[in-house]
Amino acid sequence: APDVSGAAERQLIGVQMNLALVAQKQSDLARARWLLEGALEYYRRVGDQRMVGIALSNLGSVALDAEDLTASLGYLQEARRISEECGDQL
Repeated sequence: APDVSGAAERQLIGVQMNLALVAQKQSDLARARWLLEGALEYYRRVGDQRMVGIALSNLGSVALDAEDLTASLGYLQEARRISEECGDQL
């Protein structure tokens, strides 16, 4: 991976989140999950709880599309908890 500044890295992760949505729409659920897991790891590392919640919500949607109801429920429950802590509504 290229060495990038914090702002550039954040932009790249944003692009990664968008690419995950494209992959999900194309039914490439494995790629969508992989991209979202990478974004989730980044947002957790930098402490951006709001974006952690969004990434978890998106992972829940991908898991639901993959008919993995257990994983979907886990992601969505964690996303809801984080959302409530942040005062957001996902």
